[in-house]
Amino acid sequence: MGRFLRDRGPRRCVHAKRRDTGTLQEGERVRRLESDGQGRWRIDGSWDGNLDGCLDVDLESSACTNVIPIRRLSLQVGETASAPAAFVHAQDLSVTRLDQSYARLAE
Repeated sequence: MGRFLRDRGPRRCVHAKRRDTGTLQEGERVRRLESDGQGRWRIDGSWDGNLDGCLDVDLESSACTNVIPIRRLSLQVGETASAPAAFVHAQDLSVTRLDQSYARLAE
């Protein structure tokens, strides 16, 4: 699955692509996610209230997107914080809310 993440200041736009070849459903699927930077998301142009409060995006097939909330939170040793995310599933590019938290254990 190809991914493109572009940070535009307080707004964020994500294009998730999946290219299937050699299958019965050959072709390319694209999902567009747009954030207002305040925790509201549009999925393919429509607001999704289930994602309200999600400041970050998490792509299932990429551990790199975990860096986004880790850097944003700047946790001190021993601190824990909630970081719900708009989670893009690799298989079908569906988007769901992922309630997660991060804890900084050591330096």
